Amino acid sequence: MDIDELYCIGPRSIFQIPDWFKFFSSLGAYLIRNPGTKHIKTHIAVSLPGADFAPLVTAAGMSDTIFNRRLLKKTIVNRITSLTEGQTIFLTRENKREIYTFKDIILHPVPIFENERCARLVSKGMTTMIPERSWSQLQIASADQQYKRRQMKGFGFGSAFLKELYGKEKLLRAASEYTTEFYIIGNNAKILELSSAETLSYRALKGTFADLLCFKGKQSAYYHSVIISNVGKGTKEEQLEPNVPVIFTDALSYLNKAHLSSKNPSIIFLNRTDAGDRNNEVVLDIKRRTLEKETEIITGSVIDSLGGMEKFPNGIELLAWREK
Repeated sequence: MDIDELYCIGPRSIFQIPDWFKFFSSLGAYLIRNPGTKHIKTHIAVSLPGADFAPLVTAAGMSDTIFNRRLLKKTIVNRITSLTEGQTIFLTRENKREIYTFKDIILHPVPIFENERCARLVSKGMTTMIPERSWSQLQIASADQQYKRRQMKGFGFGSAFLKELYGKEKLLRAASEYTTEFYIIGNNAKILELSSAETLSYRALKGTFADLLCFKGKQSAYYHSVIISNVGKGTKEEQLEPNVPVIFTDALSYLNKAHLSSKNPSIIFLNRTDAGDRNNEVVLDIKRRTLEKETEIITGSVIDSLGGMEKFPNGIELLAWREK
């Protein structure tokens, strides 16, 4: 994982990321790689003495996985062949993004490339043809991005820290997705405060968790995560992408918003320093779910995939299960 190369910035010194950081980042990577199937979702509950940064580190592990994965060729082809005329397309060439409108798919007109399909793109009256072998350079714009285009706003990554850590190639490959990859549900103000502090370092550059997590609406046009407040009625269940992991940062977040994520894998953090009975309420609800629903306990296999008990931090309790 690239984030294993990071350093933490403390009050008095800069030091290598500790083992607990690696554990939680690996836990996040596990969940985004193993969300479950259409009808059976993976869920993880973690109890620990103090949980301020653990959810952010878990999310950083998800982000690291996003930046390091490659799209399957079949996925890219299916995405391009499903386009309709008029959709906005971004073409990445020489580390620059160009904006086009999709026209159609045709066979390559040059005989040497016989039977190879091309995507015909139009910009300012000029037609450009992109052969199938180069379709990985194409990114499909969402409705939100098309709105930004009309407003003449920029696209892409604005973080020098992120560019240094992952390099332009990985970032541009990730940008071919340009969709919500995970949700973080919690105290909005607290998440933004913690994630905005310069607590990370890489090759003399200071960075933040906000750089790594790429929240929607923050810093740059590219995003792959969304913050949802743990209070209020701002979000409805149908607004969440199914099968996209949800991170509940504390017991209150789970109790108030668990109903949003019936179609999503999740990780639930319980801070044992929280006052009141909220943690007990969550534990009772998890017991109810595992008893009343069709579930399979997978705690052992999750721990094994993270390196076994010798990698397990002290003071942490973990339960993992699959739920239909």
